This record gives sequence, structure tokens and C-alpha cells, in this order.
Amino acid sequence: MESKTIDSISKSIYRRFPEVDGVKPNVRKQPIPASQKKSSDEKKTNYLLTYKNNVQGPGGRTITRIVRVVATSSGKIIKTTTSK
Repeated sequence: MESKTIDSISKSIYRRFPEVDGVKPNVRKQPIPASQKKSSDEKKTNYLLTYKNNVQGPGGRTITRIVRVVATSSGKIIKTTTSK
């Protein structure tokens, strides 16, 4: 995945989850499941971007915040999940 695409996705994630602002994501390839594959998707791959940061929770406790993003190689965000 190109660095421009990662930066574009990251900007969107930083706006939505400011607690991970400035965190560089861990990027991994994630093949498209066979049940979701179309004939035109033979060589396409999704990517999993994981943002991880420690934030202050209630009572001053430290909580690890994890934001996972599944995106296409063109930068379209398919799914976003987060820990609480």
C-alpha cells in the first residue's frame, strides 16, 4: 500500500478517533474472503491498519485504545472497529 493512501486513511481516522492522532498504523495484507470475491477482484487485496495508543481512562487509569481499519488498496475504508 502506498504511503499517500495510508496518510489519507490516517487523516480520516484521526478526525474520528482523536486519541490515536499521530500514531503510525501497523499495516498488513488481508486477502478478500472467497464469499465476497467477484471475478474482477482476482488480484485485489484488502489491508488491515491497526492504530494502538495508551489513553487516560476514568480515575486516571491507563487504557490501551486499539482502532482497526480494513481498507482497499485504493484507500476506501470498508470497516472500522475499536476497543473501548
